[in-house]
Amino acid sequence: MKRLLSALPLALALIGCATAPSTPTTMDYGRFEGNVFTNDFFSLSIAVPEGWVVQDAATMARLVKQGTDMLYSDNEEMKRAIEVADVENMQFFGAYQYPLGSAVEFNPSVILMAENLKSAPGVVDGGDYLFHAKRMMEQSSVEFRIVEDTRPVTINGAELHALDIAITYLGNEIRQRYYTRVLNGFAVAVVITWTNDEALSELDASVSTLRFAR
Repeated sequence: MKRLLSALPLALALIGCATAPSTPTTMDYGRFEGNVFTNDFFSLSIAVPEGWVVQDAATMARLVKQGTDMLYSDNEEMKRAIEVADVENMQFFGAYQYPLGSAVEFNPSVILMAENLKSAPGVVDGGDYLFHAKRMMEQSSVEFRIVEDTRPVTINGAELHALDIAITYLGNEIRQRYYTRVLNGFAVAVVITWTNDEALSELDASVSTLRFAR
């Protein structure tokens, strides 16, 4: 957890009673159909803003296994299954308003990632995860403030937790919002990053399409 959470803010700034279903033992990378991303392991889907530049698992996500990064080429089918026990952190995609490297002051983004909680069994919901995320941020060198503290949110019937922060970088304030949910032994996080209301409007529209089948 420390590896992911301590690096996350700066990295993003720069660029019942019923029987529970069994947890799958393999994870898929997910797939895009148009601008809609679907992942079967988490039974989720989300649409990224139309016209934004997407970098999916083929080009940006890394599977960390015992300290070894396994990268996959662009032409590989991202439906392959991997052993859940082998996954520490997974970044499924990043969608950016502009191509990376564009001559713009800031590049708004929406990123979907997940972190294995096998070493943190006490984390039972998104609020727990964000509690630890804040502690990691406080221990980092990143200058940030909490704009709106952790609170429960419901998106299309799914219960998540959200946290808003502002990061100061090179004299500029960058806003971030984390949406988290614990599912299948992982913390799933949708992170949006922006600096202006226009970008936030598109990002909010994207988040509003987030759906979990269970």
